Amino acid sequence: QQQQQQQRKHERLWVMKEENLGPRSSCDALPLFTLRCNCNELLASMYLTAGDYPRAVIEVNEMDATVSTYPQTLSSLVAHCEMVRGHALHSMGKYRDAVKAFTKAAERAKTPSFRDLATLCAALGELATGGTKGASKALDLAQPICRRHEDFLQNEEEKNKRKKSREEVNNNDDDDDDDVL
Repeated sequence: QQQQQQQRKHERLWVMKEENLGPRSSCDALPLFTLRCNCNELLASMYLTAGDYPRAVIEVNEMDATVSTYPQTLSSLVAHCEMVRGHALHSMGKYRDAVKAFTKAAERAKTPSFRDLATLCAALGELATGGTKGASKALDLAQPICRRHEDFLQNEEEKNKRKKSREEVNNNDDDDDDDVL
């Protein structure tokens, strides 16, 4: 019994399992875990730039271990972790695995822009695999994003035209008022 009490005394439950995180300690832990994941990401990027791909993968795996241990607290970083993994795998020439990581990132993305970025990275991975199948898959992934982007630009252009015409009408009304005086 005394030994169990001593173990409990040295054990930090909030670090061991997410279920043991209370609402308050979960909020307190989020900045620390986010910082830890950011450090892993920066180290992975540094190793990728230096060409040390195995060490980059180690950093990605550490980042993934943190995110996997606290999936609810760090849910916003799950997609980001997969993106970093995809970049590391792509740099190592493991294009199929990179495509899987980018696809997982796109599925778990919290924002449309991040989803589109991950999907385009998956398309580039498909393109890198070579052959007509890879190119065809890349086009299938990229076309909807390009269409959405073109639609957005067209809508913005129409909005600007309407705004200019309203401004011209307002300016003409002001000129008419000046003529009456």
